Amino acid sequence: GKKTDKEEYIPKVNGKLLPEDRLYCPNKGESSQYLVFQSIDLSRSGKVIDSMAVLGAEGTYYMSEKNIYVAAPYTDHGAWQKTKITRYSYDKGTIKYGCEKVINGKILNQFSMDEYEGNLRFAATTYDYSMQSTNGLYILDQSLKTVGSVSRLAPGERIYSARFMGDKVYFVTYRETDPLFLVDVSNPANPVVKDKLKIPGFSDYLHPFGENMLLGIGSIQDKEGNSYVKLSMFDISNPEKVKAGISVNTVSRIEGGQTAMSVEIFRKMIEILETDANILMGKERDDAEKRKQFEEVFYRIQKMEWKEQKIIMQTIDSLIDSFNEYR
Repeated sequence: GKKTDKEEYIPKVNGKLLPEDRLYCPNKGESSQYLVFQSIDLSRSGKVIDSMAVLGAEGTYYMSEKNIYVAAPYTDHGAWQKTKITRYSYDKGTIKYGCEKVINGKILNQFSMDEYEGNLRFAATTYDYSMQSTNGLYILDQSLKTVGSVSRLAPGERIYSARFMGDKVYFVTYRETDPLFLVDVSNPANPVVKDKLKIPGFSDYLHPFGENMLLGIGSIQDKEGNSYVKLSMFDISNPEKVKAGISVNTVSRIEGGQTAMSVEIFRKMIEILETDANILMGKERDDAEKRKQFEEVFYRIQKMEWKEQKIIMQTIDSLIDSFNEYR
């Protein structure tokens, strides 16, 4: 066949084509795009230690201290929806292919994946041939063999958010109400659903708030079909039960109705202000070092555009007011 210039189909790193032994092409490529891994030695002026490119590996990525997991959509005409999970290791900067496994279902995003005590854990929504959905939590070992699972949860719904916190996992499914599941995974071979709390609306994002609280950010609709940003604080101090704390619809107080800002604004606030949720909310101001960080955050806010300041401050005020009422 016609020869093609290598530069048209082999990726470059630092201006040089990757050598053939650093290209991985699965037998069944799902895409013509490459995923390029690089390891960089920060102690040696950014020297590249290793590079590797994988064909057809775009998807959801999760990185632990030893492994990189890629969850990519997998085409199989015999099933409604599948995902291929591939594990790559990186030891002292050397990137290596580990193993892969095709699972039934869909993994929402990187927050639905986690590595704990050597096991990969993920929450997934599975569809049958009639497009009916169920949800589950799955635990795999380093060979991606199933260690334990709990499945067939919340039929007809799908996962909207998840948060892994040590030997506890919280995830939200949604159809008409917002079930928040608490799963005990202290025994990886036997995950147990400890509690399920149902409230209106749903949470797109879950964020730890202090030691015993979990913040949910999402959306809710009223009877007229108007959408509101929903802020919920859950009490997770009991390892076997979730308690509904505050739940505030704030969209009318923030720029008159932008539902798209619900998750993104909170995550962007944390990212742009280079802080975490507890400092941003002023929850740890009793500590001198935390108070200093809190003051630095507000100095950054003061340097922003007025519109950005207004949105951030109204969001923080709403959460603080409601949190104080709950306490």
